[in-house]
Amino acid sequence: MLISFKIHYNNIPFGGKSDLQILSLVSRGVRPPRLDEQPLSDRAWDVIQRFWVREPLKRPRMNNVVESMIAMSPSLSAQINADGESL
Repeated sequence: MLISFKIHYNNIPFGGKSDLQILSLVSRGVRPPRLDEQPLSDRAWDVIQRFWVREPLKRPRMNNVVESMIAMSPSLSAQINADGESL
């Protein structure tokens, strides 16, 4: 989630906070807000949010994330279909 956030917004989640402050926030269920600048699609934000589920077994598996990302990227999806690759 943090990497996705950083890549899209070019902004570190919880910027300006110490590691201890971030740990405290996250342990209390606080999550970085969805920023208005460079808005993410609802589908992309949903993928990011699923990584924050507290129970690890309820978080998405990587193959599901890859499938979601491919579905959100028509050019990537077309390339995979043209190459005949599958996940």
